[in-house]
Amino acid sequence: MALVPYEDQLRAVTKDVIKINEPLANHTTFGIGGPADALVCPKDMATTVRILSVAAGHDIPCHILGRGSNLLVADSGVRGLVVKTTDVAWHPPLQPIAGLSNQYEVGGGVPISVLLAHCLKKQLTGLEPLTGIPGTLGGAIAMNAGTQNGTVSEVVERVCAFDLTDGTLRQFSRTACEFGYRSSRFLQGHRLVVLSAQLHLGPADRDDIATYMREQVLTRRASQPWRSRSAGSVFRNPPGDSAGRLIEKAGWKGCRVGGAEVSLEHANFIVNVGHASAADVMTLIRRIKASIKRQFGVELELELRIWGADAP
Repeated sequence: MALVPYEDQLRAVTKDVIKINEPLANHTTFGIGGPADALVCPKDMATTVRILSVAAGHDIPCHILGRGSNLLVADSGVRGLVVKTTDVAWHPPLQPIAGLSNQYEVGGGVPISVLLAHCLKKQLTGLEPLTGIPGTLGGAIAMNAGTQNGTVSEVVERVCAFDLTDGTLRQFSRTACEFGYRSSRFLQGHRLVVLSAQLHLGPADRDDIATYMREQVLTRRASQPWRSRSAGSVFRNPPGDSAGRLIEKAGWKGCRVGGAEVSLEHANFIVNVGHASAADVMTLIRRIKASIKRQFGVELELELRIWGADAP
């Protein structure tokens, strides 16, 4: 007997394991989150499209999960289907596009760390600013991830996405992706799922790439709580300023609610120091937002995505 109304439809299109009431704390870098009604980890792109087609055709709420960074899941979990993309096979990680020089096709579920290792091996430059970012390419594109040294949008030529609104495959040029600061059209309404992207990556010396990546890693480790369980930066930087600077100046470093604590290493990180709940994190977020608004007149905006609860 089906445990969720659409389980039979899912089993008709995939032989992959479907986990019912799966705790999402097991799938996020925060280690926080209640259950998903159903979670499936497709092994190939064709199966992924079939699963998404079931979701679109039956109007099933659908969430796309990569490596679970930049994400807070409510303690009550999320309703509907969660599709985890990190098991989707994509070999090699960078697939050269015939007839197009320095153009490569990459799956949305490929981890950034895997891409960077392959770029180093093949002596390709362009993705180094993503060094140390723990997510997947799809998540990086949706968030336009990067640093002050560059963002993923600078190497994206085209994106192939599944539209959950009408169940179609759509192609987007770089301009049509509507990239902005930590944003893109793929975050708007959460109805477009990044399946793959065409990237432009140029040749470079292996030692130069390795040196840059090593420096990026050392910089991050010196200033961020990389040993702790977190979801990355909580707030976007306001124009001309740093969210971390404002939060630190307001005296929030080390402040704790339950098992959630504002990092002593970087004030724009909240870390799970011991069985933190989403409610603990949300309470800290609300208090910090109110404090920064009161003290500096700045309205902090979340960079962290929240599932299953309204953003504060």
